[in-house]
Amino acid sequence: MAKCYWYQCYQLLSAHHLQIHRCYWNARQLAHYWCLWYHQAFRRTLLALVCRGLLWSLSDIVGSVGGAFRMYYVAAYIAIAKPQLHPATTLSSGGKCVIAFFYLWPVFYSPSSNGISWVSTAEVFPQHTRTFTQACMAANNWLYSFLIARFTPQSSLPWATAYLFFASLMVLSIAFVFLFVPETKQVPLERMEEIFAPGLPAWRAHSTVVRELRSEKHEYGNGEEKDQGSVETFEKAPQASVYVVEPRLF
Repeated sequence: MAKCYWYQCYQLLSAHHLQIHRCYWNARQLAHYWCLWYHQAFRRTLLALVCRGLLWSLSDIVGSVGGAFRMYYVAAYIAIAKPQLHPATTLSSGGKCVIAFFYLWPVFYSPSSNGISWVSTAEVFPQHTRTFTQACMAANNWLYSFLIARFTPQSSLPWATAYLFFASLMVLSIAFVFLFVPETKQVPLERMEEIFAPGLPAWRAHSTVVRELRSEKHEYGNGEEKDQGSVETFEKAPQASVYVVEPRLF
């Protein structure tokens, strides 16, 4: 019965896939516009709060909270309402809310795990290994995306349990990001190793390194506040006389 229900859902989605695809990508593109600002403002803080948040930082933390709430609701709706046992020609209010959450998914996913992971990994590795590490990151990203998309529909887990499992992973990612993923904003590449120094907590690494950078700028007079040192004057040396010898023809 459950397989028959999900097959009917698949047929319905196939019949309206163009409209669904447009709505999904429109929501995703709109979510990308504010990324141009928040990427420079607070990436670590926002990544864990918005979506899947499996990799990077408050942005990652915001992403995980939003995505986890959405999946917990879908899991609860499937477990309580059991739509596979009560097929209908019209959607209930709970079913409409589930569809709305599916369209809200890219709003959480695009500004957090979808983009922050690429930006952060591009910043933390030195130049001589960046090409290789970026290739490994991209391969890892697409590999797990393929595995989830390929085998989740054939999983023996009930759909409510599957959504509950992925939502719980998002919640765990919040702790992972907070404990192990430091913010990289305003940290130059040559000082990037300092935010990963042993014994320095990830949630304090960024503020510690930035404080040291500002202290060094102030010490060497390269910041906005410069020390007023003593001014020495030198007498101007007299200019040497220059004689021009004109050649003579004999």
